[in-house]
Parts: sequence; C-alpha cells; structure tokens
Amino acid sequence: MSVSGASPCGSSHPRWAIVRFLLAPAFAPCVCGAQETRLPPPAAAAAGYLQHTFSAPFVESDVDLSASPARSKSWYLWNFHHLSRSPGEIRLHGDGSASIAAKTVNEFNGQVTTAAAAADQQSGFVGTAFGGGGYFEATLAFDPEQVAAGNTAAGWPSFWTQPLEMVLNRGEAHWPGQPAGYNHYAELDILEYGYVLAHGARNTYGVDVHDFYGQAGKTCSNWLCDYELGRRLATAQVSPETDFKRFHRYAALWAPASSTSEGYLQHFFDDEPVGTKVTWKMLPADATPPPDGKDWAFSIFDKEKHLLVLGSSRVAPLQVERVDVWQKSDAENAKN
Repeated sequence: MSVSGASPCGSSHPRWAIVRFLLAPAFAPCVCGAQETRLPPPAAAAAGYLQHTFSAPFVESDVDLSASPARSKSWYLWNFHHLSRSPGEIRLHGDGSASIAAKTVNEFNGQVTTAAAAADQQSGFVGTAFGGGGYFEATLAFDPEQVAAGNTAAGWPSFWTQPLEMVLNRGEAHWPGQPAGYNHYAELDILEYGYVLAHGARNTYGVDVHDFYGQAGKTCSNWLCDYELGRRLATAQVSPETDFKRFHRYAALWAPASSTSEGYLQHFFDDEPVGTKVTWKMLPADATPPPDGKDWAFSIFDKEKHLLVLGSSRVAPLQVERVDVWQKSDAENAKN
C-alpha cells in the first residue's frame, strides 16, 4: 500500500529509482521531478512497454492555465466542446503535485488534460495524445466522505481518456460509409469514483470502456449510442480497508490488436489487476454499426490518439501526485 513520505522526495512508491548526477555532492538534496525516474510497473514491462514517454510534474512552467493555449506544455485546462474551466480549479503545490477541484460541473467532468484545443485554429491542438498502446497511471488521493456528501451532482474524482479525433470535431471520428455526423470513437475510464459510489460500497469504483457511435441526438435516445461493460463488469473492488485519502496508483494497460493477436484493456490498482479484462479483434475495414456484441467492439480505440483527463468534485478535491505513461515508443503519439 502506498504511504506518502516513503522516499527522500516524498514518493509513495516502492518502484522508484533516484537518478543522481555522478558529479553531484554526496549529500546533495534530491530534486523531485527533474531527477527522478520510474521503473515500469510489472504489467507494463510484461507488455513490452519500457519507454517512459510521459512524466510531467505539475509545475508552473509546464502548466498552461490560459483560456487560449498557444504553446506546447504538458498540462492544460479542459477547453473542448465549447466548455472552459477556471484557472482556480487547479492549485500547484510547488513540489510537482497539485490539487484539482471543480468550480462548476458539466457532463464531461474534466478539468485538466494533456492536450487542448489551440488558440490557432490551424494548429488544431497543443499538447500530447497517446496512440499505439500504453500503460497509463495516475497517483491520486481523495476523501470518499467528501465525495459522498456532494453526491454525483457535485462531480467526482476521475481519471479517463478522450480521443483527439473526437474532441477536435474536425470529422476525423466519422464512421466511414455512414451519414454525415455519424461518429464512432472510444473512451476509457480508469477511475470514476462518484459514479459507483452512488450505487455501491465505498471500496468500489468505476472502470469502464465505451464504444460510442451514432448521430448526436438522433440515432439513440441519449446523446450518442453507448456500448459499454455495464455496472457489474465495470466495477473495481479493492480491500475494504483501503484508505483512499492516501495516494494510490490507478492505471490501465492498452494493447492494440494485430492480425495475430487480440487487443485488450486491463485496469490496475496499485499494480494489481481489477475489474474486467476487455478483448477485441481488429476493426474490419467494412465494419458497420452497431458494435454491440461484436468481436471487434472497442477496437476503434486502436485507431485513435487519446489524451488523458483528470476531473474532480466541487466539494472533494482530487490530490494528484504524478501521472506517468509507458509505451513501446512514442512513434504513434500526437504532439504539437
């Protein structure tokens, strides 16, 4: 179990290696963030994800809090779908960690992202979105009782992904062969605490994957059609003794399908698998909707570049120690 303060830099992980310059004084203070590196988690290493492609501390020089981001940094305020966030929703602690608390709540429940719509329309976006598979991990803490007091109407602690193809709204999410405006994309929920809290025990949280499709407001009664796991399969259950107010690692492993192997998604809590492993075959070139129940359902994920999103409640701040990504390489990432 993670306990804050377990390392010289305040890290809560046993998987740390402190990298020091050989010429530094023997007792030079540890500089957190800049000189720390992480060993890949066991599941990431087993999948061949050994390259640490993203590890960005929440420091002022690498967080863009402007309404119109124009420079490539690591962290941005959510600004997609004509919904903006306030700079007051994130507080930097000066040691690379941050607190996130929503001022207002919208249906996306996202405040901070690894990519944002650029001020320059031609640029499209700034930041990073991840493609080709990876192991996404966030080290987070929050107070479940505060979440419960605010109920889901106040938002909830969350760590999830959205594809760049969808949020930029440039037609890249269109399902080939379908009418104009008929989109197809995936969403990965690595942590959704409040959603399950409204229906279940304190030691459970949401871990889901969605295959969204259709014309907004037309094809299905909701905004879009949504093929997903359902509450029973999309629930992670951890020890009843788990203290969510301490830092824990919430992660997901994404392995794309190939002509010889299935693709899959598996969630993890402190390196241990939780929830339901989801598998799929490659998306056929002539695939037609719906994806529901098909052996290629969720495979659209393999064709997308996903940005990471952190969200929180108005009454229960999300404490973020760090966010890390391991991949085989960054060759399929989108960065601008």
